Amino acid sequence: MIKNAQRTDVPASENVVSSVKHVFPELRARRLTAIEIAEGALLADIAVVFQLFIRYLPVGGSFLQLLVPVIFAVIVLRRGLYVGLMSLCVALFIIFIIMGPGSAPILLLETGAGLFLGVTMRARLSHILTIALG
Repeated sequence: MIKNAQRTDVPASENVVSSVKHVFPELRARRLTAIEIAEGALLADIAVVFQLFIRYLPVGGSFLQLLVPVIFAVIVLRRGLYVGLMSLCVALFIIFIIMGPGSAPILLLETGAGLFLGVTMRARLSHILTIALG
């Protein structure tokens, strides 16, 4: 990217495209490393425990609902969108088995917000653009 910045004949859009490709590599099936699997599963399990607390504890549900998207944003920031999507699948499967299919849409909404937040933070989009897209 520095080489391209020093050349005068490179259009500005090429620099933007290369930075977008760096932030959003193509999503395709790949082998996950052991640390990616472990960290993604651990954070997905924490999100599932928060969902159980939200459902069965009489107090603190609103606070815990705010923490679930943060967990998935952390997954995307640390390990990427692919690991975040795999963690979403794990959390969705566990919630579906434990609490039934009625809890799946709420979990999808919360985790989708977290994945979106993680992607926008990783791409370093402006706050106004993030709010407008969100």
